[in-house]
Amino acid sequence: MEELSDFSASQKETENRRGDETLDPIKTYLGDLFTDYKAGLLSDEEYIQEQVKHARAQGMIDKRTGFYNLEGLQEKLDEALEISINHNIPFTVAYIDGDKFKSINDEISHEAGNEAIAAMAIGIKNATRSYDVQAAMGESQNGKIGFNGTVEEARPHGDEFVVVLYGITVEQAMQYGIGLRILNGISNSVTNKVTSIKDKFGGFTASAGFADFIPEIYRELSPEDKKGYKSSLLNRADEALKVVKKSKKEKNYQNRNDIGVSFFDRQTRRVQPAVLRELKQAD
Repeated sequence: MEELSDFSASQKETENRRGDETLDPIKTYLGDLFTDYKAGLLSDEEYIQEQVKHARAQGMIDKRTGFYNLEGLQEKLDEALEISINHNIPFTVAYIDGDKFKSINDEISHEAGNEAIAAMAIGIKNATRSYDVQAAMGESQNGKIGFNGTVEEARPHGDEFVVVLYGITVEQAMQYGIGLRILNGISNSVTNKVTSIKDKFGGFTASAGFADFIPEIYRELSPEDKKGYKSSLLNRADEALKVVKKSKKEKNYQNRNDIGVSFFDRQTRRVQPAVLRELKQAD
């Protein structure tokens, strides 16, 4: 999926009306690199390579996948929060985990597990936009991740990924079929690229939990609640992931199109327990 080409027609119309307004705030941290890219002086591949080169120099790249690691994700989340608050642009975080990954390591080999992780990354990259943020949760310099000064423990699992989707809410992600596109992309990539998994298990599936940051909600909150709304974002997506993983295990993975989602209740000013939603293709 490149730019917004695979979104629904209504999303395309919205983006066409807004033009570059949607992406202008991102220039604040992409700077001259983004300007050159928009001017056509850099190709898509050159633009991404320059970002990765900069990030790698600062130790923010996961070596196995080429995605951001925990430190890189922390920086990108802080940047996304700043953009969202200052420019009224929502964004969504997807927390992704491979299903029954332990069985691959135990019943096939750790080499197959490593191949599956690489293939998952390819599936995620192909299913998301070039300016979305993809991160692997399996490598960190310090084993922790924080948000605006709030440091929380992060569990480093190699088959877990996070994607930051700019400019959309959870509801829009469901409407445009983005969740299903990501999970199908992962499934197809691993199944096609790692033959030992296909031969042993018939295929591969993944699960995802979604949570969003909506600036309109943020502005309605008290200072204390604002802090919690920001700092809990990744945890909310993680809790949504746990809900769908538990449900899939209980149903013997027959509900492969279910996803976990987390919502903020404006009435109670609290995050509601994560719920299951069935993923469907975009209209």
